[in-house]
Amino acid sequence: GNQLASGEVVLDIAPQGRQIILLPAFPQPETAGQLWLTVRVEQPLATSWSEAGHISAWQQWPLEEKLCVSKPTRASVAPALTVRDGEFCVTQGNLRWQFCRQQGWLTQFWRDDEAQLLTPLIDQFTRAPLDNDIGVSEATRIDPNAWVERWKAAGHYCAEPALLLCDADELADAVLITTAHAWQYQGATLFISRKTYRIDDHGEMQIDIGVEVASGM
Repeated sequence: GNQLASGEVVLDIAPQGRQIILLPAFPQPETAGQLWLTVRVEQPLATSWSEAGHISAWQQWPLEEKLCVSKPTRASVAPALTVRDGEFCVTQGNLRWQFCRQQGWLTQFWRDDEAQLLTPLIDQFTRAPLDNDIGVSEATRIDPNAWVERWKAAGHYCAEPALLLCDADELADAVLITTAHAWQYQGATLFISRKTYRIDDHGEMQIDIGVEVASGM
């Protein structure tokens, strides 16, 4: 922290006595933050049990502090939402996001008119199996209890998405895209994936994803 003021007072206290010290006014800080009073009792001369400058006691007390009342800055231009029959397009400066309304996916993101995505941003509920997932399975002798075989039997690798929701809302300083998909296999819903994409006036996108999993998965 920054020191605002300091001073010294000689203590001359008789046994069982007391001494009242009045502190002078000191300049108040111009910025917000905590303000503390620190008091140290030092021995100016050496004694039989201490050196000169020995600190016999010290304490800190909190003083009044200023609260920060500065208003948060906000960009003057909010993202622009363009609604077409087949897509939502969000533009902020040199950035542009495209969402397919029929499929509910973020299909492309441009920076300075240069595409950044090779494929749409889609849920992925499987991964390349590890040795522990394969277990004792072999090419000619499959272990049905291995995790990878359980995932295949449950339809994880064959599930298809069904769009439940794809909406867009304009906020004061952002655009909010909301989607929901049901991932299904042989008529059964395995997962329900809900997403919100928030694109703000700084050109930043935050994605919130929530997944419901069918019991027994």
